[in-house]
Amino acid sequence: MQETGHHRDQADKDREYLRPPRAPQVPFAAATVSDVHTHVFDATPISRHRTFQVNQSAFLQGHVRVAVDIVITVAGTDVFFIANFGVSIAPPSSPSARTTMLRLVGRVEAFR
Repeated sequence: MQETGHHRDQADKDREYLRPPRAPQVPFAAATVSDVHTHVFDATPISRHRTFQVNQSAFLQGHVRVAVDIVITVAGTDVFFIANFGVSIAPPSSPSARTTMLRLVGRVEAFR
């Protein structure tokens, strides 16, 4: 049986939904980016929801370090995203991205 019209569109959406998340890449226009390191891993669930963490760092123009710590939480059909950025220093850790995510998910759940 060949997929047509609406069924093909829905099948494409289903395949996209089931695809594992890709690590976000930080775009830098007109800059030389070197020594990029990306670490993606499953993190401890936040409020019982599946959570991923991405730590990425790179050098701009060969000498300015940029670092990003990202927490992604999937709660049903909602996807929450928190990022801490650091330029020439480590990303801020107070409050941590996980603490901020816990507060955000808690507020959304309380609202519903």
